[in-house]
Amino acid sequence: ETPEEHHAALALVFSTVMGVVGTPTYRTRIYTSRDEKVARRAFLAQGGMMFLWSFITALIGMSAYAIMVQNGDTLASPDYAFSYMATHVLGPAVGLMFLVCGMSATMSSGGSDAISGVTILLTDIVPSVTGRRIPQKYYVLASRIALVVALAIAFVITLFVDDVIAYIQKVVGSLLPGVGVTMLLGRFWRRATWQGAYAAILSGTLFGLVVLFVPSFAECVRLTVGGPAIPATALAVTACVAASLLSKPSAATEDERVAAVRSFQFSRQKDAR
Repeated sequence: ETPEEHHAALALVFSTVMGVVGTPTYRTRIYTSRDEKVARRAFLAQGGMMFLWSFITALIGMSAYAIMVQNGDTLASPDYAFSYMATHVLGPAVGLMFLVCGMSATMSSGGSDAISGVTILLTDIVPSVTGRRIPQKYYVLASRIALVVALAIAFVITLFVDDVIAYIQKVVGSLLPGVGVTMLLGRFWRRATWQGAYAAILSGTLFGLVVLFVPSFAECVRLTVGGPAIPATALAVTACVAASLLSKPSAATEDERVAAVRSFQFSRQKDAR
Protein backbone atom coordinates (compact mmCIF):
# COMPACT_ATOMS: atom_id res chain seq x y z
CA GLU A 1 0.00 0.00 0.00
CA THR A 2 1.27 3.43 -0.98
CA PRO A 3 0.89 6.70 0.97
CA GLU A 4 -1.58 7.87 -1.68
CA GLU A 5 -3.82 4.88 -0.89
CA HIS A 6 -3.65 5.62 2.83
CA HIS A 7 -4.57 9.25 2.16
CA ALA A 8 -7.44 8.18 -0.08
CA ALA A 9 -8.81 5.81 2.58
CA LEU A 10 -8.59 8.50 5.26
CA ALA A 11 -10.24 11.03 2.96
CA LEU A 12 -13.06 8.57 2.22
CA VAL A 13 -13.72 8.06 5.93
CA PHE A 14 -13.65 11.80 6.53
CA SER A 15 -16.02 12.41 3.61
CA THR A 16 -18.46 9.87 5.00
CA VAL A 17 -18.41 11.41 8.48
CA MET A 18 -18.89 14.97 7.26
CA GLY A 19 -21.60 13.79 4.87
CA VAL A 20 -23.57 12.25 7.73
CA VAL A 21 -23.15 15.36 9.89
CA GLY A 22 -24.08 17.76 7.09
CA THR A 23 -27.00 15.88 5.54
CA PRO A 24 -30.27 17.74 6.22
CA THR A 25 -32.50 14.66 6.44
CA TYR A 26 -31.75 13.94 10.08
CA ARG A 27 -32.53 17.46 11.25
CA THR A 28 -36.14 17.17 10.10
CA ARG A 29 -36.72 15.08 13.21
CA ILE A 30 -36.31 18.28 15.22
CA TYR A 31 -39.17 19.96 13.40
CA THR A 32 -41.51 16.99 13.52
CA SER A 33 -40.82 15.76 17.06
CA ARG A 34 -43.39 16.30 19.79
CA ASP A 35 -40.81 17.40 22.34
CA GLU A 36 -37.10 17.33 23.14
CA LYS A 37 -37.14 13.78 24.52
CA VAL A 38 -38.72 12.39 21.36
CA ALA A 39 -36.15 14.21 19.23
CA ARG A 40 -33.27 12.83 21.30
CA ARG A 41 -34.65 9.28 21.06
CA ALA A 42 -35.05 9.65 17.32
CA PHE A 43 -31.46 10.84 16.90
CA LEU A 44 -30.06 8.09 19.11
CA ALA A 45 -32.09 5.37 17.39
CA GLN A 46 -31.06 6.56 13.96
CA GLY A 47 -27.42 6.83 14.99
CA GLY A 48 -27.49 3.27 16.32
CA MET A 49 -29.07 1.98 13.11
CA MET A 50 -26.50 3.75 10.96
CA PHE A 51 -23.68 2.39 13.12
CA LEU A 52 -24.93 -1.18 12.70
CA TRP A 53 -25.59 -0.70 8.99
CA SER A 54 -22.01 0.46 8.45
CA PHE A 55 -20.83 -3.01 9.50
CA ILE A 56 -23.34 -4.69 7.17
CA THR A 57 -22.20 -2.76 4.12
CA ALA A 58 -18.56 -3.48 4.94
CA LEU A 59 -19.32 -7.19 5.32
CA ILE A 60 -21.17 -7.24 2.00
CA GLY A 61 -18.24 -5.60 0.24
CA MET A 62 -15.61 -7.90 1.77
CA SER A 63 -17.74 -11.00 1.17
CA ALA A 64 -18.34 -10.04 -2.45
CA TYR A 65 -14.60 -9.51 -2.97
CA ALA A 66 -13.68 -12.85 -1.37
CA ILE A 67 -16.29 -14.81 -3.35
CA MET A 68 -15.44 -12.97 -6.54
CA VAL A 69 -11.73 -13.83 -6.23
CA GLN A 70 -12.59 -17.46 -5.43
CA ASN A 71 -14.80 -17.72 -8.51
CA GLY A 72 -12.37 -15.88 -10.74
CA ASP A 73 -14.81 -13.05 -11.44
CA THR A 74 -14.15 -9.34 -11.64
CA LEU A 75 -16.35 -6.35 -10.89
CA ALA A 76 -16.32 -3.33 -13.17
CA SER A 77 -17.18 -1.12 -10.20
CA PRO A 78 -17.54 -1.44 -6.40
CA ASP A 79 -21.18 -0.40 -6.93
CA TYR A 80 -21.91 -3.91 -8.19
CA ALA A 81 -20.93 -5.67 -4.95
CA PHE A 82 -24.50 -5.77 -3.64
CA SER A 83 -25.99 -6.97 -6.92
CA TYR A 84 -23.20 -9.56 -7.26
CA MET A 85 -24.06 -11.03 -3.88
CA ALA A 86 -27.77 -11.04 -4.74
CA THR A 87 -27.35 -12.74 -8.13
CA HIS A 88 -24.41 -15.10 -7.49
CA VAL A 89 -24.72 -16.09 -3.84
CA LEU A 90 -28.37 -15.90 -2.86
CA GLY A 91 -31.12 -17.84 -4.55
CA PRO A 92 -33.25 -16.23 -7.27
CA ALA A 93 -36.20 -15.46 -4.98
CA VAL A 94 -34.13 -14.14 -2.08
CA GLY A 95 -31.77 -12.29 -4.44
CA LEU A 96 -34.68 -10.59 -6.20
CA MET A 97 -36.16 -9.60 -2.86
CA PHE A 98 -32.87 -8.05 -1.75
CA LEU A 99 -32.49 -6.17 -5.04
CA VAL A 100 -35.99 -4.74 -4.75
CA CYS A 101 -35.34 -3.76 -1.14
CA GLY A 102 -32.07 -2.08 -2.11
CA MET A 103 -33.70 -0.11 -4.93
CA SER A 104 -36.57 0.89 -2.64
CA ALA A 105 -34.17 2.09 0.06
CA THR A 106 -32.18 4.10 -2.49
CA MET A 107 -35.27 5.84 -3.86
CA SER A 108 -36.62 6.46 -0.36
CA SER A 109 -33.33 8.02 0.75
CA GLY A 110 -33.20 10.24 -2.33
CA GLY A 111 -36.81 11.31 -1.85
CA SER A 112 -36.35 12.19 1.81
CA ASP A 113 -33.20 14.19 1.05
CA ALA A 114 -35.03 16.13 -1.67
CA ILE A 115 -37.96 16.86 0.64
CA SER A 116 -35.64 17.97 3.44
CA GLY A 117 -33.63 20.20 1.13
CA VAL A 118 -36.73 21.91 -0.27
CA THR A 119 -38.24 22.32 3.20
CA ILE A 120 -35.09 23.92 4.63
CA LEU A 121 -34.76 26.17 1.57
CA LEU A 122 -38.32 27.50 1.75
CA THR A 123 -38.83 27.65 5.51
CA ASP A 124 -35.33 28.54 6.75
CA ILE A 125 -33.14 30.05 4.04
CA VAL A 126 -35.67 32.17 2.13
CA PRO A 127 -37.16 33.83 5.27
CA SER A 128 -33.68 34.51 6.69
CA VAL A 129 -32.59 36.20 3.43
CA THR A 130 -35.78 38.06 2.51
CA GLY A 131 -37.05 38.72 6.03
CA ARG A 132 -40.50 37.31 5.31
CA ARG A 133 -42.09 33.95 4.69
CA ILE A 134 -43.53 32.71 1.45
CA PRO A 135 -47.30 33.33 1.33
CA GLN A 136 -49.32 30.19 1.87
CA LYS A 137 -51.09 30.47 -1.50
CA TYR A 138 -47.74 30.39 -3.32
CA TYR A 139 -46.12 27.72 -1.19
CA VAL A 140 -47.10 24.73 -3.34
CA LEU A 141 -45.84 26.40 -6.52
CA ALA A 142 -42.62 27.46 -4.81
CA SER A 143 -42.12 23.92 -3.50
CA ARG A 144 -42.49 22.44 -6.97
CA ILE A 145 -40.08 24.94 -8.50
CA ALA A 146 -37.54 24.36 -5.72
CA LEU A 147 -37.84 20.58 -6.14
CA VAL A 148 -37.24 20.75 -9.90
CA VAL A 149 -34.21 23.00 -9.36
CA ALA A 150 -32.84 20.69 -6.66
CA LEU A 151 -33.24 17.63 -8.88
CA ALA A 152 -31.59 19.44 -11.79
CA ILE A 153 -28.62 20.39 -9.61
CA ALA A 154 -28.39 16.82 -8.33
CA PHE A 155 -28.33 15.54 -11.91
CA VAL A 156 -25.54 17.94 -12.86
CA ILE A 157 -23.52 16.84 -9.84
CA THR A 158 -23.72 13.19 -10.92
CA LEU A 159 -21.89 14.09 -14.13
CA PHE A 160 -18.70 14.52 -12.10
CA VAL A 161 -18.61 10.92 -10.81
CA ASP A 162 -18.81 7.36 -12.11
CA ASP A 163 -19.58 5.34 -8.96
CA VAL A 164 -20.67 5.65 -5.35
CA ILE A 165 -17.13 5.79 -3.93
CA ALA A 166 -16.21 8.63 -6.26
CA TYR A 167 -19.44 10.41 -5.30
CA ILE A 168 -18.58 10.22 -1.61
CA GLN A 169 -15.00 11.32 -2.17
CA LYS A 170 -15.58 14.08 -4.71
CA VAL A 171 -19.09 15.46 -4.19
CA VAL A 172 -19.82 14.77 -0.52
CA GLY A 173 -16.24 15.53 0.47
CA SER A 174 -16.35 18.78 -1.49
CA LEU A 175 -19.73 20.30 -0.67
CA LEU A 176 -20.82 19.10 2.79
CA PRO A 177 -17.84 19.80 5.11
CA GLY A 178 -18.84 23.46 5.44
CA VAL A 179 -22.34 22.52 6.61
CA GLY A 180 -20.96 19.81 8.91
CA VAL A 181 -18.52 22.23 10.53
CA THR A 182 -21.34 24.72 11.07
CA MET A 183 -23.44 22.07 12.82
CA LEU A 184 -20.60 20.88 15.07
CA LEU A 185 -19.18 24.25 16.07
CA GLY A 186 -22.65 25.71 16.48
CA ARG A 187 -23.50 22.96 18.90
CA PHE A 188 -20.28 22.62 20.91
CA TRP A 189 -18.63 26.09 20.69
CA ARG A 190 -20.66 28.76 22.42
CA ARG A 191 -18.62 31.59 20.92
CA ALA A 192 -19.76 30.68 17.41
CA THR A 193 -21.88 33.31 15.67
CA TRP A 194 -24.12 33.39 12.64
CA GLN A 195 -21.38 35.24 10.75
CA GLY A 196 -19.06 32.32 11.48
CA ALA A 197 -21.69 29.88 10.24
CA TYR A 198 -22.02 31.72 6.94
CA ALA A 199 -18.24 31.92 6.61
CA ALA A 200 -17.87 28.17 7.15
CA ILE A 201 -20.58 27.26 4.66
CA LEU A 202 -19.41 29.69 1.97
CA SER A 203 -15.71 28.87 2.28
CA GLY A 204 -16.28 25.11 2.33
CA THR A 205 -18.71 25.25 -0.58
CA LEU A 206 -16.51 27.51 -2.71
CA PHE A 207 -13.52 25.25 -2.10
CA GLY A 208 -15.62 22.26 -3.14
CA LEU A 209 -16.81 23.96 -6.31
CA VAL A 210 -13.22 24.76 -7.27
CA VAL A 211 -12.33 21.09 -6.76
CA LEU A 212 -15.24 19.96 -8.94
CA PHE A 213 -14.73 22.43 -11.78
CA VAL A 214 -10.91 22.68 -11.89
CA PRO A 215 -9.48 19.21 -12.68
CA SER A 216 -5.85 20.24 -12.18
CA PHE A 217 -6.58 21.56 -8.69
CA ALA A 218 -8.62 18.45 -7.88
CA GLU A 219 -5.73 16.22 -8.93
CA CYS A 220 -3.32 18.21 -6.77
CA VAL A 221 -5.65 17.82 -3.77
CA ARG A 222 -6.03 14.10 -4.44
CA LEU A 223 -2.29 13.49 -4.58
CA THR A 224 -1.64 15.59 -1.47
CA VAL A 225 -4.35 14.56 0.99
CA GLY A 226 -6.37 11.91 -0.86
CA GLY A 227 -9.47 14.04 -1.41
CA PRO A 228 -11.13 17.39 -0.73
CA ALA A 229 -12.85 16.51 2.56
CA ILE A 230 -9.93 17.21 4.90
CA PRO A 231 -8.77 20.56 3.42
CA ALA A 232 -12.39 21.71 2.98
CA THR A 233 -13.09 20.94 6.64
CA ALA A 234 -9.91 22.70 7.78
CA LEU A 235 -10.77 25.75 5.69
CA ALA A 236 -14.34 25.84 7.01
CA VAL A 237 -13.19 25.54 10.63
CA THR A 238 -10.65 28.33 10.14
CA ALA A 239 -13.22 30.60 8.48
CA CYS A 240 -15.85 29.91 11.14
CA VAL A 241 -13.47 30.55 14.05
CA ALA A 242 -12.03 33.70 12.48
CA ALA A 243 -15.42 35.18 11.55
CA SER A 244 -16.89 34.33 14.94
CA LEU A 245 -14.01 35.96 16.83
CA LEU A 246 -14.15 39.05 14.63
CA SER A 247 -17.92 39.46 15.02
CA LYS A 248 -19.91 40.50 18.04
CA PRO A 249 -21.07 37.53 20.15
CA SER A 250 -24.75 37.05 20.70
CA ALA A 251 -26.12 38.56 23.90
CA ALA A 252 -28.72 35.81 24.22
CA THR A 253 -28.09 32.98 26.63
CA GLU A 254 -28.22 29.35 25.59
CA ASP A 255 -31.64 28.95 27.23
CA GLU A 256 -32.94 31.94 25.27
CA ARG A 257 -31.62 30.46 22.02
CA VAL A 258 -33.30 27.12 22.75
CA ALA A 259 -36.53 28.95 23.56
CA ALA A 260 -36.31 30.84 20.25
CA VAL A 261 -35.78 27.59 18.33
CA ARG A 262 -38.74 25.98 20.07
CA SER A 263 -40.91 29.01 19.36
CA PHE A 264 -39.91 28.90 15.70
CA GLN A 265 -40.62 25.16 15.59
CA PHE A 266 -44.09 25.69 17.07
CA SER A 267 -44.90 28.42 14.55
CA ARG A 268 -43.85 26.15 11.67
CA GLN A 269 -46.02 23.30 12.93
CA LYS A 270 -48.93 25.71 13.36
CA ASP A 271 -48.54 27.01 9.79
CA ALA A 272 -48.34 23.43 8.49
CA ARG A 273 -51.71 22.67 10.10
